[in-house]
Amino acid sequence: MNKINLAGTWSLKSTDHKVSTQIELPGDIYTALINAEIIPHPYKDQNELETQWVHQLDWIMEKTIEISEIPSGSLQYFHGEVLDTAARIEVNGIEIGSSDNMFVPAWFDTADALKTGKNSFKIYIDSAEKTAVKRAELHPYIIPAQPAPVESPARNFLRKVQCHSGWDWGPCIMTGGVYQSIELDFTDIRLEGLNYDLEKRGDDWELTVKGTVYAGSDMEALLQISVADAVLEEAVPLNEGIYSLEKTLLVKSPELWWPNGEGEQRLYDLNINLGDRKEKLIVGFRTLEVVNDEDAIGLSMYFRVNGRDIFAKGANWIPTDALPSSQDEDKTTYLLESAAAVHMNMIRVWGGGQYETEHFYNKCDELGLLIWQDFMFACSLYPSNPEFLNSVENEVKAQIPRLKSHPCMALFCGNNEDLGALTWYEEARKNRDRYLVDYDRLNEGVIGKAVKELAPGHSWWPSSPSAGEGDYSDCWHDDSRGDMHYWSVWHEGKPFESYYDILPRFCSEFGFQSFPTYNMVSEYADEDMQNVTSPVMMHHQKNLKGNEIIISTLSRYFRFPHGFKDFIYLSQVQQSWAIQTAVEYWRSNRPTCMGALYWQLNDNWPVASWASIDYSGAWKLLHYGAARFFNPLLIAGWMKDGNITAAAVNDRAEDIKAKARLIFRNFSGEILRTVEKELDLKAGSAQQFYTEELEDEKSRQNSYLELVLETEKETLKNTLFLHVPRMCSLEEADVQMKVNSIENGESKYTIELKTDKPAFFIHLRGQKGDVFSDNGFHMGPGEIKVIDFSPADEKVIDPELTHLRKSY
Repeated sequence: MNKINLAGTWSLKSTDHKVSTQIELPGDIYTALINAEIIPHPYKDQNELETQWVHQLDWIMEKTIEISEIPSGSLQYFHGEVLDTAARIEVNGIEIGSSDNMFVPAWFDTADALKTGKNSFKIYIDSAEKTAVKRAELHPYIIPAQPAPVESPARNFLRKVQCHSGWDWGPCIMTGGVYQSIELDFTDIRLEGLNYDLEKRGDDWELTVKGTVYAGSDMEALLQISVADAVLEEAVPLNEGIYSLEKTLLVKSPELWWPNGEGEQRLYDLNINLGDRKEKLIVGFRTLEVVNDEDAIGLSMYFRVNGRDIFAKGANWIPTDALPSSQDEDKTTYLLESAAAVHMNMIRVWGGGQYETEHFYNKCDELGLLIWQDFMFACSLYPSNPEFLNSVENEVKAQIPRLKSHPCMALFCGNNEDLGALTWYEEARKNRDRYLVDYDRLNEGVIGKAVKELAPGHSWWPSSPSAGEGDYSDCWHDDSRGDMHYWSVWHEGKPFESYYDILPRFCSEFGFQSFPTYNMVSEYADEDMQNVTSPVMMHHQKNLKGNEIIISTLSRYFRFPHGFKDFIYLSQVQQSWAIQTAVEYWRSNRPTCMGALYWQLNDNWPVASWASIDYSGAWKLLHYGAARFFNPLLIAGWMKDGNITAAAVNDRAEDIKAKARLIFRNFSGEILRTVEKELDLKAGSAQQFYTEELEDEKSRQNSYLELVLETEKETLKNTLFLHVPRMCSLEEADVQMKVNSIENGESKYTIELKTDKPAFFIHLRGQKGDVFSDNGFHMGPGEIKVIDFSPADEKVIDPELTHLRKSY
């Protein structure tokens, strides 16, 4: 096996010859034009609007390479892992292949085109927008798609990252290019779609390797497969052609793989060698099922791993950058490690983005992050003509084998909200049968069928949200069956307390927006634009009513802040508080509810959004809050119908004895009264242990509840406001901060905090890149709290400090 790497500098020009520069491949056209200063950076100011012409042009990328001798190998390929999107390849003037689906890796035969000496390569990238619009115009009826503030039309006709066309959190950058890898491959044997199935046999496991073998000539090849202590070795006679590979090994008593927080993530290398071809997969031995049982409430939905029922705690994932060239392994690793650090055990790969890289899934295997995997269809209806369905069939057959062979892979889901979209558009409401047939042909006839055939050991879920297979009802407002997307608090303006009115069996989307950190805002909005209603701030808010909702909600819960920085701070406080309200209540009602995946983990550009980590990588207060409300052991309280309820949750695998203390304090910090309870918390359970009626309006304004849970190993605290904070008589706390240098440990500094009176949502705001071990927390009088602090620049080690009362 030999390879020639085609990565590096290529020429780039538009087919109208008006633009010419260079491009680094792998890479994308927008990034090349930014680097050449042909277009301004679309993330700054309102520059996105000035770059829309780019994706309306057709482009050519060219490179000439010298090949002194054609490497040996009866099979010769051009391999582009991701061709985005309407692309065709010429070698020495001969077209060797074309693609219109960026989710199908390109393997084009070069045998009749390559020669000794100079070889000319041309990659034509046609305008994705023009291609999509042309297909939409040729279709006999309208196929509607969700619009965006800045958008490229007809995205649903092209198998391309759907959010490239703009979303309610992302820019419209319909770029093109080649990503991940671009090379020439010379071999006698090619292995495609390698994957494995697992079957538990007592303490042992049967592992069956599957794949497709391409043999370029008649030969005998040595097949070697090994995993743990199991080894298979045999000579395989091959004739020129295509073969199916299927071999089974018995693995004796391997250690199990567990999700994050449940146990170790034991992984084994599965080595597969055939002739000169050497491949490696990662194996984690675990059983996993999605439990959908009819019960007195409706239809359950939860994940059972190695026989243990898991409460899914996590967030939704979008592509890490709107510019593909800026998506890198370091960013992916950082985001996933940030998710695992706050006790997440599941990530939902959202259907408007992309099937992620092997690095992404390998990292999830290592971190114990289960994956809810959408197929890449979102918020739209889609055509079902033969050409489109054939393209999707090739797509899912390319993706399913590689995705299924990861222990993190928990669920294959047909799409994001396409079932609900049948009710969104006038065309579909008037002719539901027509569009329902389109939906079913694609979702069940192609995608679901492929999952059941290629990944029979994995669960298939038709849509998110969904009430289950065969149920085509609108389940947006039904919390009794399957998974739910609950958006009434954000889109309908309902109060945070509305989270107490529903008990979803599994909530796979819910969210509330905030602004990114001030450091991030300063990178796209100059000082004169740092006002929430300025043109730049409005442009970096892609939800049409987003800033209006943030402001109106803030006025309901908080007193109006001093200035712009405090406004950003309060937006993050209310975002964190909203998600905490939902998660703590739903976790306190397990096993009725067994999953909470908030929208969303990350951003793909600098923007006000639902993300808990902004585009710069800074944790918003929501992400710090997630470390508390996703903690395996939780104490929580809520006010509903004039009653206080307190609950404790134990997600761990062992029973725990604990003492709960409910401490009612005034805002000077004085203890008014205390309630104590001894608790026996069973493994994987929630216990609502205290209820009290509290009707007096004045006492609710002048006091708050501190909840404490003590075990032999740890003490956890939580805080419950008994009235909305703007109505509470908060006192001015003097929070003292001292920065200390330390010699040992990962952090070089600690921050010691103490306060004379209760202080709420204490926020440490540093320079870009500063890392704090905690943020957005509450402190009581006399309490001392020590925070680890890693400054990005040791010349600047004086973070700003604010808290709720200080913000107004």
